[in-house]
Amino acid sequence: MNNYIKAYAAFFALTIAGLLGLGFVAGIIMAIILGPDGATQVTTSFAFQAFANIGWLIIGYFCFKFTIKKFIEK
Repeated sequence: MNNYIKAYAAFFALTIAGLLGLGFVAGIIMAIILGPDGATQVTTSFAFQAFANIGWLIIGYFCFKFTIKKFIEK
């Protein structure tokens, strides 16, 4: 049972770190290309929301795969 708790905690931490990294990089790129006002407006668009959700699915999949191999399939 202890391995499952460790795997879940690692999955949670890696997913949050991945999403923060994705948001940081996307924010910097948008600020460089669009400027501060454009970056603020883009975050409310459907395309950005879709990008964030697709990024979340991809990051979550790889984090889950890593934690299962690391903690469960020893």
